[in-house]
Amino acid sequence: MMEFFEKEIGVLYPWAKYDQVCVEDFTAGGMENTSLTILTDRTLFSDASENLRDSTGLVAHELAHQWFGDLVTCKDWSHLWLNEGFATYYDALYAGHKNGRDAFLYQMRGNANAVLNQPNDTNAIVRRDFNSPMDQFGFHAYPKGSWILHMLRSQLGEDLYRQIVKTYLERHAFGNVATDDFNKVIEELSGRSFDQFFNQYVYHAHHPELNISY
Repeated sequence: MMEFFEKEIGVLYPWAKYDQVCVEDFTAGGMENTSLTILTDRTLFSDASENLRDSTGLVAHELAHQWFGDLVTCKDWSHLWLNEGFATYYDALYAGHKNGRDAFLYQMRGNANAVLNQPNDTNAIVRRDFNSPMDQFGFHAYPKGSWILHMLRSQLGEDLYRQIVKTYLERHAFGNVATDDFNKVIEELSGRSFDQFFNQYVYHAHHPELNISY
């Protein structure tokens, strides 16, 4: 998993070690402390159940955070998707690497449904009008954030997208970022304006709704 991320991201794992610790009664699935991820004890399976379900997605998500969230982290909670959207997307990319493209597409379809099935979607991904930081830990930052990256990757092409992510991380390593920092690297390396893209999908709410017949 780490070998795949190093190759896909283009930046070597930035810390001297990596540990995972399972904690009883942990309040979340996982937490990406720098070089040490805490996981719920529900990731420990018996011999009878470990071949029926696993925590590969969770492990991949938290490992991806070592780059997106630890090496580079958002300046404030309004830009949380730069942590959680990347981790969610790279979890899906690893699923595709491990189990084939259909596994990637299936996971991204699930991410899309998590967005499209939300009623009363009136909040933008990046916003200031939240009452608590926990308000940001929802479908906007995670599955919608992953789709922002997938759409960018599709428009830019895989090679240029990887170069952009590598440059973004190296330029802001051990620092804090806002969404515009990511957009600046995209525009610099692509030579194209993505203001309309970010304005529509990141700074404003909801998504296009299409009525199609054939």
